[in-house]
Amino acid sequence: MSGGFAQQVSAIVRKELLVELRTREVLYTMVFFGLVIVVIFGFGLYDRGAATRAAPGVLWASLLLAGTISINRTFDREREGNCITALMLVPGVSWSLFLGKAIANFMYLAITLAVVTPLVLLVFQFDTVPNVWGVVLSLLCGALGYAVLGTLVGGMLGQVQMRGILLPLVLFPMVIPMFGIGVTATNALLTEGDAVSIKVEVPEEPVRPVVLYVSDATIRAEASTPAGIAETLRREVAHAVETGLLKPMRVTGVADEPSFVLLSEPGERLDVSAEGLKLTESEIVSSGWGFLPVLAALDLVLLLIATWLFGKVMDPD
Repeated sequence: MSGGFAQQVSAIVRKELLVELRTREVLYTMVFFGLVIVVIFGFGLYDRGAATRAAPGVLWASLLLAGTISINRTFDREREGNCITALMLVPGVSWSLFLGKAIANFMYLAITLAVVTPLVLLVFQFDTVPNVWGVVLSLLCGALGYAVLGTLVGGMLGQVQMRGILLPLVLFPMVIPMFGIGVTATNALLTEGDAVSIKVEVPEEPVRPVVLYVSDATIRAEASTPAGIAETLRREVAHAVETGLLKPMRVTGVADEPSFVLLSEPGERLDVSAEGLKLTESEIVSSGWGFLPVLAALDLVLLLIATWLFGKVMDPD
């Protein structure tokens, strides 16, 4: 990147931020709109399980809807007094103009997410947040891709009379694939990972007595067969979780084996020991991490294509 090009981009970003600091017309509106969306969804979701499942969608919906405010206003100041025509007379300025505007839009979206995300986690009852940095990266990747596409569409619709109506009609279908991947990644990162899986196996000839210690609870089994012992222990642990004697965890059986699996909640550890049983502990890694390279690669492709396309359309010579 040449020094002149970098200076042009930084000058455009600096101008956008200085104007916004003076007027605060875009950022305040975006943050307020995002907060309203979160509060409205919060009133409609009382059940904790439903709220937890809905939180990633609410986060990305806030990003989508609040982002249209800044994107719709991207080139408004340049259109006043026909400044955009004067800018196009400068050779090669279209690419730096696009990048500067995209960076400014990304910063507005990032600030909005910094305010809205903690509120979403509070309203939708997240006691712990596993994979915090993964959630942050997924949202930032989404904000970057949305800023790039939005700046491109906003610039191309600049001279259209009904651009305020046409912008979401053109932009929203384009971001559906990226937002679909992003919501899936954020959901997985919020609900999986930082967990512990412990497989409890009953030997073919268990040594009596068979006792399982889970946290402060002591569970014994008196069945005569390994399968019966495993089923009795599994049922007793599940009952203790349902009645609140044990902290929340999932208990699943293993097909055709005298065993079962204890799975902790995200961000929680399990305190388990046993007599006459075999315990196998393993860490659970969220599947959401696998989506982050896809989002990053998609952002890079969008950035290269959008920058080139904007330059060709705005500066065809």
